[in-house]
Amino acid sequence: MVRARSACPPQFRPMETLLGDVESLASALGLDLPMAIQLLLIHKLDQVRQAVIAPPRVAGQAKEGLIIAVTVVTAGTPVQGPNIQVPPGYATVVRQRRHEGTPRTGYWAFERSDTANALNRSVFKDNDSISLRLSRWDSLWFDANQNDTSFELIVEYGRARESS
Repeated sequence: MVRARSACPPQFRPMETLLGDVESLASALGLDLPMAIQLLLIHKLDQVRQAVIAPPRVAGQAKEGLIIAVTVVTAGTPVQGPNIQVPPGYATVVRQRRHEGTPRTGYWAFERSDTANALNRSVFKDNDSISLRLSRWDSLWFDANQNDTSFELIVEYGRARESS
């Protein structure tokens, strides 16, 4: 059986195309692989692809990034980051916004309960920031010592990690 090959780069090829590639390879080797084995192989190939292929760079006038504000309305009540997936290879900058008046102390952690635990959280003052490699922004939790403390989650699409 002859299959048409896609002209798309490998990081854009859909799972169905990978399934066709696995079927063609098995056929060429004279193997009759059960569907469960083929799907497992496809899953592993996709994991490898995501780990080694940097995301495509955004060209010219396209959107270069995303900034989302997260506000702790009531101090002592943790707030979860938004349900946004970050493409593999991109860093997220977490920054506490500068506030008028008394400087504020903010906290972020990877678990809701850790925002109250001094050993498992990170402490921010106004305008502090950190760069993290995250797959999802909802894996972050925020809290603060004062009401209406805001944080920013920033990802720059044009700044993917370089392949080495």
